[in-house]
Amino acid sequence: MASAVQLIDPPSTPKVSEVTVFVAKKIVTMDPAIPNATAVAIADGRILSVGSLEDMKPWTDKYPTKIDRQFANKVMYPGFIEPHAHPLLAGILFNKPLLTSSPMPNPWGAPFPGVPTLPAAMAQLKKYSDPIKDPNETLLTWGYDAVSMGKQPDRQLLDQASTTRPIIVWDISGHDMYVNSAFIKSYGITPDQVKNIKGVGLDKDGQLNGQFLEIAAMQYILKVAGKDILKPHEIPNDFMYINDLMQQAGITTSGDLAFGTMNIDMETKISKAYTQSPNTALRLVPVVYAEPFIQKYGDKAIAEAQNLKQQDNDRLIFQGVKFYSDGGLSSRDDAHGAPRLYQWHLRLF
Repeated sequence: MASAVQLIDPPSTPKVSEVTVFVAKKIVTMDPAIPNATAVAIADGRILSVGSLEDMKPWTDKYPTKIDRQFANKVMYPGFIEPHAHPLLAGILFNKPLLTSSPMPNPWGAPFPGVPTLPAAMAQLKKYSDPIKDPNETLLTWGYDAVSMGKQPDRQLLDQASTTRPIIVWDISGHDMYVNSAFIKSYGITPDQVKNIKGVGLDKDGQLNGQFLEIAAMQYILKVAGKDILKPHEIPNDFMYINDLMQQAGITTSGDLAFGTMNIDMETKISKAYTQSPNTALRLVPVVYAEPFIQKYGDKAIAEAQNLKQQDNDRLIFQGVKFYSDGGLSSRDDAHGAPRLYQWHLRLF
């Protein structure tokens, strides 16, 4: 869960110079007062009226009107608004080798069937690793569900897939990462280097156990291995993946509740290019994540966050600041057998 301050502008009055009326076999309005309709009038990207073609006359008699009948034999539904996702991160992860326990849809091919058991997950991980020709290439997988599997992986478990290839397993919550022994060795990580980072796991001998739990520990992994697993030339393709996946689900608008987490400049550039492309359809509403802006801009963080509004277009709407985030519930138990919930907080501007 997360909280965000929404700096919402009051709705503007549409500028009506011309009206377009879409006619359909049926329009599902989601309004119990008028649950179904056959015509909807729009102008300036806003809905003016819903009802029958006759009901549109107050608008069509006053303004030049285009009657669009391309949906005359179809049923129209309003687009779903997804309020709390991370479209860019989701595109990057969903388009990677999957370890989800449940089936995952694929807009470009066959769905992933899921790996319902821990042995199946480890076997699938080995299947991903074995065919990679470069023995030093880091393998990133996503979707392992510690709750479903009943166990959080450690380096010894992941070593079953490979003792030589660096491997990262990103938990389905997005909050935890697990790595194998080859990863720790390849990136030269020592207990002393990470002793002040909360969430880094150690075994009984004081050695790294391969568990990097919650945001601070996870961001450390991204820092040391990000260049090898988050490749800029792949990002446009990843964004198209989530675009097509959301479009299949009827989602037309998605919030990004952690804008700037990975890289502020990169995310700004790719969001602008994405929402100006004729090949994409999703409307993005990014909410600035406070901490990365404070780290990058210091006392100018507020001004830099506000300046992003200059990038707005009809499909990109920067709105608000997220200043608090709590952790993900994991299956790891503490000494008293209670599920542990890691929490972290961001400063308020």
